[in-house]
Amino acid sequence: MNLTFYFTTIYPIICPMENRYFATKAGYTNTCRSIGVISLPIHFLTGYCILFKTPEEMRPVRNSLINLWFWCSLSQIMVSFFFTPFYYLPYMAGFSAGFGTDLNIPTIIQLYIIFAIDAANMMAVVILFENRSSLIFKNKFRISKTRSQVCWIASNFLVGIACLAPMTFIIPEQNKAKLDILKTFPCPTKEFFATSTTVFTIDPYWETFIANSFKITRLVSGLQVIFFSSCCIYYLCISKTTISLQTRQYQIRSFIGLIIQTFIPILLVVIPLTIFLSQQKHEAYDQIKNNITGISFVSYSAIASMSIILVHQPYRTFILSCFMKETKIAFSQI
Repeated sequence: MNLTFYFTTIYPIICPMENRYFATKAGYTNTCRSIGVISLPIHFLTGYCILFKTPEEMRPVRNSLINLWFWCSLSQIMVSFFFTPFYYLPYMAGFSAGFGTDLNIPTIIQLYIIFAIDAANMMAVVILFENRSSLIFKNKFRISKTRSQVCWIASNFLVGIACLAPMTFIIPEQNKAKLDILKTFPCPTKEFFATSTTVFTIDPYWETFIANSFKITRLVSGLQVIFFSSCCIYYLCISKTTISLQTRQYQIRSFIGLIIQTFIPILLVVIPLTIFLSQQKHEAYDQIKNNITGISFVSYSAIASMSIILVHQPYRTFILSCFMKETKIAFSQI
């Protein structure tokens, strides 16, 4: 039996037509692109605030904020429009529902690009905490040399995408792999049968390896954030260093703002995403759950950018002043 026979003969009989909008490719891509269109002004406003409204006391963290904003903006554009992931989790199969497929970019290449941008995004968050920690002059663990920082960033980035390395060499024969999946998952969306859909592996060993590698990269980043946060807490709140009270209070406020800025998108996006990614094959499959996972991934960048302008007081003041001006103009016209 081949895929064509299954799709034309068996599939119409045993599989009801999928009429839930968010479970379809069209519903998913339209939602992701709508999020992208709505998010672009947010990214533009965030970039403007960082570039032109950063006060002098925030100059030391300006570059790390620019770095985070850049990767969030790039991720938003790429994932919303070009490399929109449509996956059949918990199976290692999927395709890109973005313009990248229309441009005939291979699915595996698109996957590498998505994960590379995701790794850079993750690294940008870690750099924020490293930067805040290294600004404390008495910190024994501060990374003060440029060469050391470049090596540290490069090693983190490589670890972030290392879990994808085996995928290039383990991709199975597609017809056989898809038929194998259909034994336990007989009714995927019709796009599953298209040539653009790629099964990356059906080997339980490699499935476990890739899933655990993905979790380990997150764990490594999380441990670094905890380490740099611990340094900040120790030197700002516990250690009796010779630092002025005003400087200490400002750095404590900045550190608290950084924590809030980071954990808003984590609470709203990453935790639900992790729960969905943890589903097992014996659980009832639901494409809507998979698509919500993708939508959460697409939404992360916008929420991260919005957190920057909401948490930092100078940016928040600028935004409020713009609305106040508009309100005053409206009242004056009345």
